[in-house]
Amino acid sequence: MPENRHIPSHFESNSSSGLPVPNPTKPFWFSEPDEFLTGHRTTKDLPEYVDTVIIGCGLTGVSALKYMCWDDDKVGHSISGDILMLEAREACSGATGRNGGHLQPLLYSDEPSIASWEIKNCETVASFIKEHSIPCEYRSLSGCRGFFDPASNAASRVAYEELQARAPKIGEKVEWLATTEERREHGLQTSCLGGSVTQGAASMWPYKYVTWILRKLVEQKKVNLQTNTPVTKLINLAKQGDTVSTNATTRQYRYSLITPRGDIKARNVLLATNAYTAALVPSFADLIVPVRETMTALKPPRFLQTKLLPHSYGFVGLGEDPNPMATEYLIQRPVTAVPNPGGHLMLGGGRITAATQPTIGIIDDSVVDQSIIEYLRRVPPRALTLDVPNNTALELEAAWTGIWAASRDTAPWVGRVPYEPPGLWMCAAYTGHGMPNATLCAKAVVAMMKADLSGKEEDDFLEEMITRAEIPATYLITEDRVKAARKIPTMVDLDEMGIEGKEWLKLNNII
Repeated sequence: MPENRHIPSHFESNSSSGLPVPNPTKPFWFSEPDEFLTGHRTTKDLPEYVDTVIIGCGLTGVSALKYMCWDDDKVGHSISGDILMLEAREACSGATGRNGGHLQPLLYSDEPSIASWEIKNCETVASFIKEHSIPCEYRSLSGCRGFFDPASNAASRVAYEELQARAPKIGEKVEWLATTEERREHGLQTSCLGGSVTQGAASMWPYKYVTWILRKLVEQKKVNLQTNTPVTKLINLAKQGDTVSTNATTRQYRYSLITPRGDIKARNVLLATNAYTAALVPSFADLIVPVRETMTALKPPRFLQTKLLPHSYGFVGLGEDPNPMATEYLIQRPVTAVPNPGGHLMLGGGRITAATQPTIGIIDDSVVDQSIIEYLRRVPPRALTLDVPNNTALELEAAWTGIWAASRDTAPWVGRVPYEPPGLWMCAAYTGHGMPNATLCAKAVVAMMKADLSGKEEDDFLEEMITRAEIPATYLITEDRVKAARKIPTMVDLDEMGIEGKEWLKLNNII
């Protein structure tokens, strides 16, 4: 095994600290691992000093790295100096490597400005994949949502009509399925009460997309990648003013990163740590909460072994006791022209409907809830017209869990971390909707970091970014937003009430 690889049998991890556990379940997406990146350590030892550290190498961290290193939009987002990327486990082993493979904008679930933002994210990813011919099973398609309970159906119909009135250009991308016949034409069961079809969605193999980019950057010597190197603590060095002279230049290193393999001093630190963020920034423990979700790879019924479902799917309120907060999500893998053309139905969800174990505030992805697995095996026949009995349990190929990050007000947290000295940045907490958000959120935080290094006035620069639609204003980290978010009930309370954070704020006239 090359010297730059290290695959430990274990590393110490205190679950109460919020660090990734060392023995996670194996996702189907890891069935074709990138051998070059497995156990990769660019250098045998950690550097003592570094300009920029990115913690986490999922979609957010690798997208940020890409924008730091590849100035592909010609507007100067590249960051000079050496870059170190630290990953607690293997590359892309967190939420990105464990999700459902959806790349779908939700166009009527939020403000039109957010819908436009998600469309732009999806188009950015699609364009990059096409430009570089990345073999990640990318498939452009439409996204179909089916509503199986009266509450979610009524609320979604109202949201759809509001979108048509407020943003008709975006509304053109959405078709409402008002009749049973229309819904059956798109594969939904007669038990479905309403539905929609949205243009601009896609399915993909996220792990292959992220590791393709990361491998290129490592091979080009743009980054020092150190896998299996968890950061256990961040220490602020501002009071010490710790400096080191290199090439006749005195640089101030503002943070010390503590790892089991040694300490690192850095000028800038980007937390692309998603559900594990509070382990390093405890002040965000009530704002970014880990949630355990379950994914399955199901073998398709006979007639889907040679043809593909026409859409990616989302099912809301499905189950014997319908809950409008319950959501399942489904894509189908290719049946031809890939190394493993199994046509698997990649289905996730079941947390609200079938969980028998705690899921909120849980960072342990080493276990699966068998009750959820059994429920998910029966979801496709219950939701779709699959030419098999509705109570059929599809054969299981693989099952695993992953940890996503719930934002207390449901919006991602992007920008400089408040109440901390300069140099600490965050891009995290997509509330289970990272694929159509993370890429351009990462680009935005890199732009903020560069502006900070060049001495630009922060408030003016952020206002310019908002004006240019380079980041939604609601995504920015501000002290006012932190205070407002803390007025929202905890996620446990919201779950029990069956309501999301932003909806609670609106109902209580806070926003």
